[in-house]
Amino acid sequence: MKFANPLTSAKISYKNASVNAYGGNAENGIVMSVDFGTCPDTVSLVELRVNAPKDGAAVNYAVSEDSAAYGVDRNETQWLVSDNGVTYTAMNQGDKFVGGKYYKFVTWVGTTGGYEFPVYDDGVTIQPGVSATVNGYYATVTKAYGQDPACYVAVEYDFGMCNDELIENIIVENVVAPVAGEKPSYTYSISGSGYQMNTAKNAYYDAYWMNPPEKWYYIKNGIGWFDITKGDWVYENETFIPGHEYQVNVYLKTEDGYEFKLGKWLDIEFTASVNGFVAEGVDNNSDCRIYQTITYTFTCEYKNITTVMIDGLSVPRAGENPDYTANVAYPQWYQIDPAYAGTDGIVWYDSQGNQLLPDDKFEQGEIYKVEIKLIPAMLEGVNTSQFNSAVSAYVNGNQVVANDYGDAVYANKNAVYIYYT
Repeated sequence: MKFANPLTSAKISYKNASVNAYGGNAENGIVMSVDFGTCPDTVSLVELRVNAPKDGAAVNYAVSEDSAAYGVDRNETQWLVSDNGVTYTAMNQGDKFVGGKYYKFVTWVGTTGGYEFPVYDDGVTIQPGVSATVNGYYATVTKAYGQDPACYVAVEYDFGMCNDELIENIIVENVVAPVAGEKPSYTYSISGSGYQMNTAKNAYYDAYWMNPPEKWYYIKNGIGWFDITKGDWVYENETFIPGHEYQVNVYLKTEDGYEFKLGKWLDIEFTASVNGFVAEGVDNNSDCRIYQTITYTFTCEYKNITTVMIDGLSVPRAGENPDYTANVAYPQWYQIDPAYAGTDGIVWYDSQGNQLLPDDKFEQGEIYKVEIKLIPAMLEGVNTSQFNSAVSAYVNGNQVVANDYGDAVYANKNAVYIYYT
């Protein structure tokens, strides 16, 4: 596999340039041109496949790539093993996977000619912006030591505990916890061998003959949300309510040759976790040896607002009346207080501090200030958010910054007052 030069970006300054002087007179200026060549295509996703750990199987360093735009550096490919899932050591060719131990896969991936990975500046250094999957599950992407992240990245995937024929440990990760005002997410990942996400599990049913219709169940992509507080399933177009308890139901199935460990009387003998928290399994029938539903209950929290944005407010123009309409960026979390000051939450002042009336007109050369009050949005009588005391505010794309005109932002958890000139 031929990789792009990992230092290409760093060597740009050494490319030969052509220089032309107008009339040979330096006073007339110099034109310098640099030929950067063909602009590379961007690779936004790296997809790799390896043989997952299986009890008794030998370590296999073979890796397949799903695209010719990148390739794996075999010299930087490793399997790591741990007794406790914390401290890892490198494995050797010929070593065998052992049930009960934890395993990680690490490799370097480089772009081929004509391709680059996206990058971003985190304020300290340039970081890779590419995503990666291993066997279809999202992996961790970091900088490859000493290399240009536009051309080389390190990919790591945690396979978790290697199960033998009986699966004793189930790890569900990356479930998006309920947030007030947001809609449910139907994505997650697993860490461990012998089982996989049952993404084919999709079931929707309304009892339409009832009035109003009762939602019997709603499962999508192998995941379902149940509102314990309300006693009803949550559908994908509904939003979470703060203070409610929501049970996530994650559906799994075994791979060939594996089964979930249950006792003689179908009692659960495996452990399970969701996002690192202890979770529960199901033990109500023999199918549970092959199919499992892992459940965990979240309490929906308020959305913590650190930035508010208002746009669509007409700026003062001579001869026009004050504008009392504007939009907020996230109406599911906050809104302009319609009851404030009798003017739909928006108040205008002239340079003398006099409040303008709706039929007043702006005058040429005068300086005007607008005051806007924001409050949390409500859902079924409950606030969906609370404001941070150090909230930042933007009006028509401009940040409100303290100045000599008295511009300021004041906030408590239930209200934000914005003053903008």
